[in-house]
Amino acid sequence: MAPADIFLSYSREDLPVARRFADALQKAGFTVWWDQAIRSGETYDQVTEDALRAAKAVVVLWSTHSVRSRWVRSEATIALRQNTFVPVMIEPCDRPVMFELNQAGDMSSWKGSTKDKSWRALLDDIGEKLGGDAGAAAGVAPEQSSRSRLAGFIPRSKAAALAVGLVAIAGAGYALYSQSALAQSSRTAVFAFEVPASDPVAKQLADATRQDLFVQLNDGEIETLARSKTDDIAPNQQSQRARELNADYAVRGKVTKSENGYSFNLSIEDVPAEENLWEQTLTSKPSDQKQLAIRAADMVKGVLHCFDSQRSHLKSGSKAEFEVLKKYCIYDARVEPYTGFLERARALSNASTDASPIHFLLAMNLISALNFGSKEESAAAHQEMIALAQKMERTPDGEYGAATIRAELALFKSESIEKQMVLLEKGSRSPKLGFSKKGYASKLAELGMIGTAVRVAKEAVKLAPGNPGTRRLYARLLAVNGQVSESSAAASYSLDRYATSQAWEFAIIDSVLLNSGDSSAFLRARPSTVSDETYRCMKNFAEGVKASDQEIFDCESAMVFTSYEIIYALKYRDPKTVIDLYKEYATTKNSAAFHIEYFYSKQAAHIRNDPQLLALFQNLGYVDYWKATKTLPDICYSPAEEHGSFCTDLRRITGQTE
Repeated sequence: MAPADIFLSYSREDLPVARRFADALQKAGFTVWWDQAIRSGETYDQVTEDALRAAKAVVVLWSTHSVRSRWVRSEATIALRQNTFVPVMIEPCDRPVMFELNQAGDMSSWKGSTKDKSWRALLDDIGEKLGGDAGAAAGVAPEQSSRSRLAGFIPRSKAAALAVGLVAIAGAGYALYSQSALAQSSRTAVFAFEVPASDPVAKQLADATRQDLFVQLNDGEIETLARSKTDDIAPNQQSQRARELNADYAVRGKVTKSENGYSFNLSIEDVPAEENLWEQTLTSKPSDQKQLAIRAADMVKGVLHCFDSQRSHLKSGSKAEFEVLKKYCIYDARVEPYTGFLERARALSNASTDASPIHFLLAMNLISALNFGSKEESAAAHQEMIALAQKMERTPDGEYGAATIRAELALFKSESIEKQMVLLEKGSRSPKLGFSKKGYASKLAELGMIGTAVRVAKEAVKLAPGNPGTRRLYARLLAVNGQVSESSAAASYSLDRYATSQAWEFAIIDSVLLNSGDSSAFLRARPSTVSDETYRCMKNFAEGVKASDQEIFDCESAMVFTSYEIIYALKYRDPKTVIDLYKEYATTKNSAAFHIEYFYSKQAAHIRNDPQLLALFQNLGYVDYWKATKTLPDICYSPAEEHGSFCTDLRRITGQTE
């Protein structure tokens, strides 16, 4: 008997609840092992252990009964060691201490609905486990899900890294837009891929990609139909079969042997419209065959999510508007992530003036082109942003998005912080744009208003729960604000669901510099996309191993986060070096924010006695803002030993004596 996808661990007293989970998971297309399936004549211990160790995901149902069960605790321990552990809370209870670090989904109120957010989150967690196993047949490392694989294709130039921090948009831009208006999950039929006869490598590539799509697309927004319904359907009958299944989309693939390796031909059909939405051919060299299935699945998922999210947002819009967005999605899939921003924007340029999702994507790409494009691209983006802001101001609720665009222009032109803050605050009132609230929270944090920044960041997370950058900002601000346990929980949640190289590096950096989590636990959670060199650098940093300038340079070259030397400086070097590095990064303005947020934490107290700090903040325009608004950073209301001479000098300069 083939190993089951999922092993379900539960207490006998919770049998009715366990049956509900088993039935729902089977309906979702997974094979599930639970002890109801034991065949007569086989001993419980041997059968259970074999199934447990062979399962790709182990779903543990925590309850007041199961936390006391020796069997459940043992099964959870083995799953934890094998990295197949998927914990679920089915009622409030105190879990065993060793399992507390792992974020458990709260499904205590779940009654069986497949539309429930907690159910979708569970499918997402299971998908992370099955994705790695599915790829193993093609030589892909375990734990490497579609979500984490994208990091391997992100350029590691400094500008690209800054672009990630500033906007985290492009193809995933819809995740920063309020998802409350999304329609019900779209149904997708993923048919078996065509492969040459008697070619086991091609079949492995096809099966791995298809399995990855089944797992990664079942995330609440898109629902893949059961494999049993789409297996063994001849290519010329697949469209008809998709219509019979009432599918919204049909995904097809064909793997062929090419001169240099293998090729994938991929296509997505809009089933109700009987229209081919997208088609792409990917070819690999012999040395790159391991990455072919990864890249193919990533591309299909990205395009399908782009199509589906834009169609959902425009459900009351025109077909012409969707056609514009369709062209954008197709273009977006063909270029490297975080590049070609002006071209992406112009793919949207013929949109209706009233389509706010189009305005949103257009604005995000123009902001990136403004800050990270060539001189010519930046100048063109500047003019197009002014025109877009004027256009948005004439649309319902468009004034909020327009204010955020004007704030970005004010930042780019080094206009006063006071003007930027007025515009950002207005933009943050948007009922839909999580990005606007995130931008306002970031600027509040730069100015030391950490308590207010935490509140605004929390609101941004509620509006844009699918954006990892927003969640990471929230976790970091909680730590700076001294809310360490909440920060650790938020960081663990982000890393669990957005396990990219960048997210992993940031989690460790924050845990060390802000004392916001267990860095050793984050080290153990290393995504498979992290290179050995990057892992060594992060391990040395987390364990306090001092590095030479050359070693720091080598680490910077190896990592997504390219300002690595300032991180070492904050922990190891003298205050003068830290100030010099602050000044260096402050000249770029946009990159200064990340480092300045650390300045307000208790861990940075050792540098707050240097008089050069005030010159730095004056250069940034922050002192003028504090003086004009009669405000001070939150740190200045803490005990004197925590804020050093910085706040004393700042009060004197701004005329705010105690």
